[in-house]
Amino acid sequence: MVVRQQDHKLLDLMSRKSERDNFFQFGDNNFENVGKRKLFALLVEDAIENQFLMSRILSTLGIEVEIASNGQEAVEKALDAQHDFILMDMQMPVLDGYDASRMLRDLGYAKPIIALTAHCLPEEHERILASGCDAHLTKPINFLLLLQTIVEHTHVNI
Repeated sequence: MVVRQQDHKLLDLMSRKSERDNFFQFGDNNFENVGKRKLFALLVEDAIENQFLMSRILSTLGIEVEIASNGQEAVEKALDAQHDFILMDMQMPVLDGYDASRMLRDLGYAKPIIALTAHCLPEEHERILASGCDAHLTKPINFLLLLQTIVEHTHVNI
């Protein structure tokens, strides 16, 4: 995962709560009725450095993170725990994110699945949504957009 200059600034900002609260205002979106509670995420990512960065950022925001290193682990962990959402890499060994998302939906998993991938072509976006994902974000991750997407799909203010 590429860490951009603005991501370093974001990490620094997230460590200062009052500034963070002011920074993460989502424009014209109305989140007045959004509940405030701690979230539990399943991060599905095979690259250790991405696991570290994403879990650190999410933890700093008060989101508890469980990690799965491939799609098969993701399916098992998602069905065994009470995650509020899944962040799913789409290119992984054993079982990729497309098949894992499809399998979860076939098994009745109804919570948000947010795809994380380097692919940004319109056809890829359609394929991701068709596999059962609720949203698609491209790498390198725009962390502000990630947070906005999490709030939008979980209805929980971070």
